[in-house]
Amino acid sequence: MSSGYERFTVEAYAWLRYMELPYLGPGLLVKWERPPSLHNIIEPSVVKEIVVVTPKGRVPGALVLGSVPRSLHAVALPLPRGGGSGLYRVGLGIELGVYTRAEIKGYGGTVQACVYGGKKEAEALGFRPLESSLVKGYATTHLVLGYSEKTLIEEPGALGFPLEIVPLHVTNMLSPGEPLEVQVLRRGEPLSGVEVTVTHIDGAQEKTRTNEDGIAVIRVGPAVTVVSVEYVEDADSGDDYDKVKETATLSIQALTI
Repeated sequence: MSSGYERFTVEAYAWLRYMELPYLGPGLLVKWERPPSLHNIIEPSVVKEIVVVTPKGRVPGALVLGSVPRSLHAVALPLPRGGGSGLYRVGLGIELGVYTRAEIKGYGGTVQACVYGGKKEAEALGFRPLESSLVKGYATTHLVLGYSEKTLIEEPGALGFPLEIVPLHVTNMLSPGEPLEVQVLRRGEPLSGVEVTVTHIDGAQEKTRTNEDGIAVIRVGPAVTVVSVEYVEDADSGDDYDKVKETATLSIQALTI
């Protein structure tokens, strides 16, 4: 009998939602797992890198934890004060560590499980390792702030993460249903033929694929739309895991902000 490994699938899926934060001003809620849950709160320790680029240049970024457990504002990323009007690009680099899909035999048959650790740790527990993966993720958003009229910025540029989704233009006013071109980059180069998942705030999903230039056309939904891709590659020889699994998200606001 097998428990089915699907329930143990691990991915570093985070997304960012713009709002006016109480006491903090403009900023982003840092959300974990897929919409529409309101209480999918990220564990701050998995965030290994924060990139905040304002119209005046790159500035330090820090997470702020709310005082109420599992509150809507439990983890926030405030935008810096005095950044000026223009394009704000924000990104998080996330690492969950190594997970090993493994199986163990017992009186009831063979059971599969997910071990937090490499193949050596799984073997030490009596499991037979099947596949071991280092799990990483990158969450980004691009915002145009500080204008009362519609403002469009072409080619906003990537933040430089190993896997990244970049909008080909950014505006402060987007209507639900409006088409938008996004480009998927792998180490700065277009990634063709990769599946792109579009998740709306109500949980509805659409899927498409990138063309030869790594570009896909998506349609934004109400409030916030999260575009995501996953990429798996073999690990370097000598590592105590077989694969590197990465997830990238781009959060798009469909509001006047």
